[in-house]
Amino acid sequence: MTNSVIFLATAAFVVSSYILIFFNKKRRENILHLKGNRENNTLEKHEQYDDTNHNFSEICEEHGYRHEKHLVHTDDSYILRLDRVLPASQTVVKGVVFMMHDIEDSSIEWVINSEPLAPAFILSRAGFDVWLGNNRGNDFSLGHENLTIQDEAYWDFDWEEMGIYDIPAFVNYILQATNKDIIDAYIGHSEGTTQFFAGASLLPEYYAAHIGLFVALAPVVRLDHSTNKAMVYFARKGVLRVSTKLIQTLGLYDLMSSSHTSKWILGKFCGALPRLCQFINQGFVDWSGEVDNLDREADKMAHDPAGSGWRNLIHYGQIIRAKRFQRFDYGEEENQRRYGGSSTPPMYDLTQIQNSIAVYHGDLDALSDPTDVAWLLNESGLPHSRIIHQEMVHAGHNTFSMGKNMTFLSESVIPLIEKIRNNRTIIS
Repeated sequence: MTNSVIFLATAAFVVSSYILIFFNKKRRENILHLKGNRENNTLEKHEQYDDTNHNFSEICEEHGYRHEKHLVHTDDSYILRLDRVLPASQTVVKGVVFMMHDIEDSSIEWVINSEPLAPAFILSRAGFDVWLGNNRGNDFSLGHENLTIQDEAYWDFDWEEMGIYDIPAFVNYILQATNKDIIDAYIGHSEGTTQFFAGASLLPEYYAAHIGLFVALAPVVRLDHSTNKAMVYFARKGVLRVSTKLIQTLGLYDLMSSSHTSKWILGKFCGALPRLCQFINQGFVDWSGEVDNLDREADKMAHDPAGSGWRNLIHYGQIIRAKRFQRFDYGEEENQRRYGGSSTPPMYDLTQIQNSIAVYHGDLDALSDPTDVAWLLNESGLPHSRIIHQEMVHAGHNTFSMGKNMTFLSESVIPLIEKIRNNRTIIS
C-alpha cells in the first residue's frame, strides 16, 4: 500500500473517530428505562427517566445523593475536576474510595447506569465516601495554570503522566479533605487501570503508602490479543505513523472532542460515510445485550466521548505494535535523551508495585482479552503475593460500569475493601 493511500485511509479513520459524539447523541430517543433492585443489584422495570441532558450534579440530585465538586492542581500545572458522592448515611462511614474512569470518559461513567446499579451509588449506599476523578484532557479537566487547550504543549501527555501526576494530586487532595492517612481503595476501569500500573511502577513507595487496595476492572496493560477492531486497525505500522503526523498537522489533539464544531463536522462526515461511522462506533464501543444495561445506552452515549489527549490512543497503539507494556516511544533520538541513552522505550517494571491488587475481568471483553489478562497475572512480573483476588466475570468491557448485574461489587469488591481496611496490612 502506498503512503498516499495509507494517509487517506488513516485520515478517514482519524476524522471519522470524531463521529462518535454525533452518532451516539442521535440516540436520545425516549425509551423505557430499567431501575435495579437495591437489595441484589439486579434489574426490574420502573418509571421512565432520561439523563441524556443531565449533568453530574443533576443525576446525583434526582436520586437524592449528596455530592460535591472540587478543583485539584497537579505538580505540572494542570487543573482537574474531582467529584464526590458522600455516603448515603450521614452517620456511618465505612471508608474512602477513589474511582478513575476509562478512556474518553468522565466521572459520569460511575453514576449513569440505572441508579441501583451505578457503581458510585452502590458504594455510597454501602457507607463509603466516594471520590471520582477526571483525567486531564476530558471535558471536565481542561484547565491549566499557564496553557490553554489551543496550545499544542497542553496535550503533551498520556496515561503515564496521569499515573505520576493526576493520581497523586487527587489522592493528596482527598486525604487532606477527609483527614485520612490512606485511601481504602482505588477502583480503576480500563485506562484507569493502565495509569495506575504505570504510576505504581514508577512511584511504588508513594502508591503503597497512600492507597490500600487497587481494584482493577477490565485491566489494560498488554493488548496483543485484543479483538477490538478500531484498536487493532489503529495499531498497524503505517496507520500509527501517519495518524501521528496527521493529528499533529491538523491539530486534532483532543481526540473525539464533544465541542459543537466537532459535532457539526462529524455529522456531515457521518452522513457521507455512514458505514465507516458504524464501524468506528462498533470498534470503540463494546455493548452486549446479554450482559449490559442497553436501556441506559442512550444516556451513557449522550455523555461520551468526553475527550482525551491524542497521545493516549497513540501510546496504546504502540504497545500493541511492540507487544510489550512500555513507556511512550518518541523515536530513537528523543528516546535516548529521555530514557538514559536507550533508543527503545523501557518497559514498566511491574515487579516494583507494592499495593494489594484485586483483578476483575470479563469473558466477553473484546479489548481486555482474557489471554492478555492472564499474561498480566502470570508473566508480567507483577508480584503474585500482591494479587489477593482474581475473578473472571461474565462481562464485556463496558459491563463493569454499565452491567445489568453488578453483584460483583456488593458480593466481592466491597468485602475485599473492608477486609483490607480492617487489617490495614499489605499481604505479602
